Amino acid sequence: MSFAVQLRAAARLDFAEVLRSRWIWFCVATYAVLAGVLLTVGVRESSILGFTGTSHVLLSFSHALILVLPLIALMALAPAVQRAREDGSLELLFSQPLSPGAWFLAVCGVRYLALVIPLAGVMVGIGVWGQVMHDDPIPWDFIGRSLAVSCSLLLAFAGIGAAVTRIPPSGAGGRDGIGARGVVPAEGMPRSSSTTRSMVPSVSSLGPPVTCAIATMSASLIPTSSAVT
Repeated sequence: MSFAVQLRAAARLDFAEVLRSRWIWFCVATYAVLAGVLLTVGVRESSILGFTGTSHVLLSFSHALILVLPLIALMALAPAVQRAREDGSLELLFSQPLSPGAWFLAVCGVRYLALVIPLAGVMVGIGVWGQVMHDDPIPWDFIGRSLAVSCSLLLAFAGIGAAVTRIPPSGAGGRDGIGARGVVPAEGMPRSSSTTRSMVPSVSSLGPPVTCAIATMSASLIPTSSAVT
């Protein structure tokens, strides 16, 4: 199966997972709440000072996004691999003819677009609101620049989240990470004998003091004949 086919199949699966998850709806609700608050403030200002323009509302919206977008991007990308590992879908997917690179690229692309598309819709909606309610032309240039800066900010922190999600949990020793060879068998799955032997150190390699201590503890745990009787 070609890489493009793998990428398309993984993107379709992750898109369905994004629609079922809660972070995407939290993202859309955050955009909508910010836009609603700023539009309400704009209406109150217009009744006192006159409407200052859609660009002013978009500028305030862009300032608020500087604080919100990094958190949303990290929330979308950082737990991606860990969540797939915990629910068992990672091992199930990689048992199919699907490469880790295609799956990871599809996850990052789908989640990045899931953050960008609602944001673009909200910005265009603010422009349409200004045109309909206050007969103010839609500032397409300002919307384009604001969207470009927001997409760059999302891309930067989505990259950080994608890097964080590949770091194995503390104490895992790389066992739970996604490496170049794919997924290492999870807990409870059989391992090869060479891997098991490499994980268990020999007693002779621990040194004389540790060996003597282990022998003493073992002797103290053996029941004596008087204790048995």
